[in-house]
Amino acid sequence: MGKHTQPERVLAGAWDPGFFYGWVVLGVATVAAFMSGPGQTFGVSAFIESYVLEFQWTRSEVSFLYLVGTCASATLQTSLGLAIDSLGPRQSLIIFSTCLSMACYFNGTLVTDKLSLAFGFFLVRLFGQGGMSLVPKTVVPRWFVRRRGIAMGLLSVGWMVSQAVLPAVNATLIAGRGYRAAWTFWAGCVLLMVPIAAAVMVDSPQDIHQTPDGDPPTSTGRNDPQSLLLPVDSKTAAATATSGATGSARGDLTPAEVIRTLQFYALAFIQLEGALVHTAVTFHAFGIVGRHTAPHFLAARSAVGFPTNLLAGWCVDRVGGRSVMLAGFVAQAVGFALLTAADGETAGAEWVAST
Repeated sequence: MGKHTQPERVLAGAWDPGFFYGWVVLGVATVAAFMSGPGQTFGVSAFIESYVLEFQWTRSEVSFLYLVGTCASATLQTSLGLAIDSLGPRQSLIIFSTCLSMACYFNGTLVTDKLSLAFGFFLVRLFGQGGMSLVPKTVVPRWFVRRRGIAMGLLSVGWMVSQAVLPAVNATLIAGRGYRAAWTFWAGCVLLMVPIAAAVMVDSPQDIHQTPDGDPPTSTGRNDPQSLLLPVDSKTAAATATSGATGSARGDLTPAEVIRTLQFYALAFIQLEGALVHTAVTFHAFGIVGRHTAPHFLAARSAVGFPTNLLAGWCVDRVGGRSVMLAGFVAQAVGFALLTAADGETAGAEWVAST
C-alpha cells in the first residue's frame, strides 16, 4: 500500500484554515485521550466490586481475568501501531472509537461468565488503553517538533481529566443504575468521537501545506516530514548542519535499527514500570480505600498530575528528557518508600503524591 494521505480536498489546497491547525489537532487528540478512559485501569476499577457481588467471584479471580485480557491485548498492540502507520491517525481514530464503543456495549450486555468477562476486558484494553491512546501519541508529534514537550504535556490533560472524572461518574452510575448501564453509557459517549475525528482530524501538517509548530518552511529540513523525529537541541542541530548529512540522524532510523538501540529498551522499561506499579495500585483502588473514597483519591492524583505534566513538558523542551525521567523516578522511589510506613488515609495521600 502507498503512503497514507488525507482526502483529496485537503491535499489539493482547497481547504486552508488560515491559522496553525496543530492546536486543533491537539485538542481532538486530547478529547480522544479522555475517551480512552473506559479502557484504562482507572475506568475499569469501579466495576470490580460489581463483578464480585453479582457473580460471587473473589477479587483475585476478577484480577486474574483482567490480567488475561490485558496480556492478550498487549500481543496485538504492534498490529494497532501498524494500522495507524498504514491508515493514518484520522481513519484509525474513527475505527478505534467505533470498536471501543462496541466493546463497552459488549461489557454492558453480554458478560455472563468468566470467559465473556475476560474477552470484554480484552476488547476494552485493546481499543481503549491501546488504540485510543496510540493515536494521540502518534499524531501530536507530527504537528509539534520544537514545542513537542509542552504539546505532549497538554495532551496529558485528556488522560488526567479522564482519570478524575470517570471513577466518580462510574461509581454514581453503578450505584444508581447498575454496572451494565454504566458500560452502555460509555458506549454512547465514545461513539461521539467518530464524527469529531471524521470532520476535524488531519493526519499531518504537510497534508494542508503547513509545517510543524507553524514555523515558516526552512532549507534545513527541520520542517520536512522526514525529520519530524530529529533531536531539537542546538548542539545536535549544529552537528547535523556541519556534517551536511541527515541520513544518519535519529529521525531517519528504521524500526529494525531502532530496536537495536539501548534507548529503545530504556524507554520500554519506563513503560513497563508504569504498567507494573501504577496499574496495579489503580486497579485495586476501590478495594484499598473503599468505593466512596477511591474516586476522590483518583481525582486528587489527576489534580497533582496535571501541573506536573505541564512542568515536565516545559522542562523536556529545555533540558532534555533524560534529566526529567531521572527526577521522576527519584520522586516515585521516595513516595513509595514513604508508603511503607503509612496507613489509612495517610497512605492514600502519599499514594497520590508518589504516582
